[in-house]
Amino acid sequence: PFRHRVINGRSINALCALGMATAIVFALVVASSSSSATKDPSIVVVDVVVDSRGDNIIPTSDEKFASIKFEISGKVQGVYFRQHTKDKADELGFRGWCRNTSRKTVEGEYEYDISREQTSSSSFNERGVEESQTFRHWLCNVGSPKSRIDGCTFSDRVVSSSRKFEDFRVVK
Repeated sequence: PFRHRVINGRSINALCALGMATAIVFALVVASSSSSATKDPSIVVVDVVVDSRGDNIIPTSDEKFASIKFEISGKVQGVYFRQHTKDKADELGFRGWCRNTSRKTVEGEYEYDISREQTSSSSFNERGVEESQTFRHWLCNVGSPKSRIDGCTFSDRVVSSSRKFEDFRVVK
């Protein structure tokens, strides 16, 4: 197998010459449905792996995204909790949002990239999990300097193949 990068279909002639038109069609379908391929929507970049016969086409993008909702109670309004939450999320590379609620809590959702990396011949480690645990600890135990955290709840992690957020925002 070999890896081939397709950028806005510029590689169509090269792959068609090798009898691999199917790869281009598949790559363009994958690319058009992928919002995270690039920040510029007019440029589509997709990596594909094609076997030597051209009949085994696999997108190499293993991007997965995890999102978790949260709600924090206590003295968390009027103490810059949301801004400090955004700062911590930015530090950890998370995307999402947070806002005050009428229940005097702060709620939000954060998202991070996950991928599996092989740590030995039979063991895999999922990246992003450690940062998520750090953020959860921060939300439940640290918060902003003047906050008092009485409780925190988290949803189950939802894994998706598409990104929901571009950055972390404080919603008013």
